[in-house]
Amino acid sequence: MAFKDALIGRMGWLQQAWCVTEDWPDGYIEIKRIDPFWVKIDPTTKRADLRDCQYMSVSSWLTPEEIVNIYASNDPELEKDIIEKSKAVMGLSTDSTVTNPILATKAERVSNSQDTYSGEKHGHDSGQSSDWIWVKNGRLKVVDWYERKNVKTMTLQDVVTGEETDVTDQIQADDNTNPSNDEGWYDQDKLDALIAGNENIKLKEGNKQIIQQTCVVPQIQLVLYDAPQDLQNGNFKYTSIWSYDYHTSVLEMKSLVDFMKDAVSSFNLR
Repeated sequence: MAFKDALIGRMGWLQQAWCVTEDWPDGYIEIKRIDPFWVKIDPTTKRADLRDCQYMSVSSWLTPEEIVNIYASNDPELEKDIIEKSKAVMGLSTDSTVTNPILATKAERVSNSQDTYSGEKHGHDSGQSSDWIWVKNGRLKVVDWYERKNVKTMTLQDVVTGEETDVTDQIQADDNTNPSNDEGWYDQDKLDALIAGNENIKLKEGNKQIIQQTCVVPQIQLVLYDAPQDLQNGNFKYTSIWSYDYHTSVLEMKSLVDFMKDAVSSFNLR
């Protein structure tokens, strides 16, 4: 399907993920097609492999239950936030026999929904914006943001053997979760404890590039995930499939869409 997307609409997308299940405890690679309309990339990107792409976003419409299953299956506190904040924008169940009110069912949403104009919108937090919430279908827009960032690293080198050990995570300051912050990014006491009694250790502070993943639900102003992407190999977890012609400019894209003509407009040239 992703290759069909590229053939018809210039670009297709594949997502790679590492999945672990009860049947596959060691994990397996899952590759699936992503709707190209979900994906937005850095407009300055020139390379087809996205190596020069600095950021990208992938958006999708999910029900609160789907959001919980994907992002909060093992986080009761986050699950509670998702459900409670979703209730506030979508309403509670109309079933009075329910002891603990749940989100309105799809049938209730459709029968009770009203499409009315509520004035000019000013940003994603200005009420039930159609850009971020789909009340009739009970869905919220979830945005995954991926960005290349330079972060600080610390390596201990044994001057005798030449062996190097990355201790960046071990010395991370508790009150500073952003290692790209130059000032006070590591805990000096933790570093002293690691090198105590060893005179053959040399400190090497450096930088490396990572891909940071941040997932948000703008309508309810909730951050679901904010951490480095699971697999750090210099690539985003999404692979683009481009439809090229072999023009002198290799970045000039051609697809079936480019050769289609509207029969009516081509006949009536007014």
